[in-house]
Amino acid sequence: LGQAFTQKALASFPLVLGSLDDLPTFELGSEGGTAYLVNVSSGLVPTKRVAPEAWQAKKGVSLEAEPALPQEAAGASQRMALYFEPVKHSFQARYGSSTEPGTRSRAFHPLEWVRVEVHGPQPRTQVMTAMELALHASLPDEALIWEAVSRIVEMHMFYHAVSALTKAPLPPGVAATAVEGGTVATAQRAAVRQFVGRMALLTTLAVVDTWRAELSRTAEGRSFLAVHDLALLALAARDISKLIDSGIGRELAYRGGLVLSQSGARASAGLRESVESIQALARTLERTLAEGKAVATPDGLRVSLPGGAEAFKQAFFAIRGEMAAARALGGIRGAGLAAEEAEKTLEALKLLAAESQEMALAYGAVARRAAALPADKAQAYLAAVESLRASARSAAKPALAQLLRRSGAPSLKDSLPFLREAEWLVSHPELEAEAVAELVRKACNGKVDLGWLRSTGLTLEDLNFMARNKMTPWKDFHRAAAEPGDLKAQLRAREQLRGIATEILTEDNARKLFPGFQLTGRQVKMEGGHIIDDVLTAMMGPKLQHGVEVKGWNENRWRKALDTWLARQRGARLSEQQETLIKQLQRLLDQLADAAKAPRGKPFLVSTDSLSGPTRAKLLDFLAKNARGTKLMQVEEAKILEKTKQLRAALKLPEVLPGGAP
Repeated sequence: LGQAFTQKALASFPLVLGSLDDLPTFELGSEGGTAYLVNVSSGLVPTKRVAPEAWQAKKGVSLEAEPALPQEAAGASQRMALYFEPVKHSFQARYGSSTEPGTRSRAFHPLEWVRVEVHGPQPRTQVMTAMELALHASLPDEALIWEAVSRIVEMHMFYHAVSALTKAPLPPGVAATAVEGGTVATAQRAAVRQFVGRMALLTTLAVVDTWRAELSRTAEGRSFLAVHDLALLALAARDISKLIDSGIGRELAYRGGLVLSQSGARASAGLRESVESIQALARTLERTLAEGKAVATPDGLRVSLPGGAEAFKQAFFAIRGEMAAARALGGIRGAGLAAEEAEKTLEALKLLAAESQEMALAYGAVARRAAALPADKAQAYLAAVESLRASARSAAKPALAQLLRRSGAPSLKDSLPFLREAEWLVSHPELEAEAVAELVRKACNGKVDLGWLRSTGLTLEDLNFMARNKMTPWKDFHRAAAEPGDLKAQLRAREQLRGIATEILTEDNARKLFPGFQLTGRQVKMEGGHIIDDVLTAMMGPKLQHGVEVKGWNENRWRKALDTWLARQRGARLSEQQETLIKQLQRLLDQLADAAKAPRGKPFLVSTDSLSGPTRAKLLDFLAKNARGTKLMQVEEAKILEKTKQLRAALKLPEVLPGGAP
């Protein structure tokens, strides 16, 4: 009931929170044989009603000034007030118990804020309304509970705004907004407001619960949790503008600073991350509001920045980086090391963070990594970051943010080797931008080892081709090179390299294979979601596009697959291996069907020219019945074998298979 009352109060009147230390403090609970109690009483006292237009909302509700309700006249009046009398009750086994009553408090308006120190196994500090304290303090005595409930009823009658709030509907969700508004755009705007207003606060604050036990060990931590819990309660009232105007963000940032300062090196990395995130969010809110780039509304923040919520997030990530950067530089200077170069590096990243959200994320990741390292290692890390940044070619700049962010990821054990290899990648003078972008994506996802890739003997042409192909299985090739005795790994690598070799030859001989057409796309996603190897565009007449699917299967593989397809049509029972062949053929048909959808023309299928007469006839019949209009093109088998062998040598794969396998 007490929390519900505080929620209603938060929704009806603005939350005004000064320094936590200045709030009246009371104690509840028990510790070391002493029970901390509070006697509660009430009575009518003079108050002053203020016309709503003249009321200074930021001063809060008090007996000296409270907003007059619509049916009330401004001027002197009376209100019910609450009085609190602290009591210490000590239990002494030999001499019985003793009670030490304290001094009765002044009169409190039920909506005034108080601080409560709760003693017990889990000590904590809470901030609540005087009315909630009255209910908490009344719990040990049933008579006081019913008296408190009666006071709740009285308060309900006095404050019609609180009563009216119970009838207010919840804010519509994104789905409901879409139905009522009738447009997807309306739903998207609602989703943006929801993120910037409520979810940004809620998700940031919710992380603190993970570190509640650690925070509860110190008075500073308990004070921080008190404000934190109050902020969550205020969020439940669903009025972001009141929450922001209350100054609770500044109080959280201040209390968080005290926690980290008191904890020092003892604070866990997770606790520091969560507290600094709250501090950064508070600064972002204040900065965007002060600069007029955002306006607080009950439903959330209305952001005038280009890009709305994305720009807000970019500012948050940049501020988060600034805080970590200051900590990193402080650590380097504190160790007596030169910090000028590190400062220049972090300042350069800060400037880049203003350009994009990706760079803001990268700046934050680098700064946090540097702050977490010992001073000498942080200095070396930032020097490697600067070397990477300075060496990146203009074509590789878009990928720089991903590499920097990955270098700062906690999951990366040693960032220096990663940065060295990343520098080779972004400074390579002849790697295509598309190839660099794809390799960066895979390197950051752990799907390619840049150090190993650099050690291979791939020609520039083959490296560019394989690098820009999203389907290239670099990890399989790396494993096959590292384990030459693994027959399964070798067979898999050979099969995949044969497919890549056929694709390379198809592209190299495109003019000869497809006269009158120009290659205009690689690894293109079709409307149905399938990816086709290439796209050709007619050079004469209508610029009609045609999909090209390349299959590097040899004659034996085609024969087995086509015979299995025919066997299934006759109702034969298939083995697991045969079922796999059926699935592969069906996938081929789906790709060709997707590529043939209007406005595209009929697709091409590229295969080896070593198909026997019967196998070629079966393939043509298969296409005629299931992919009508598909034209079969063929690449010389001898060239496929030669190219495959060349790729194996470049990747340092064994030429002779383990055990003499064919």
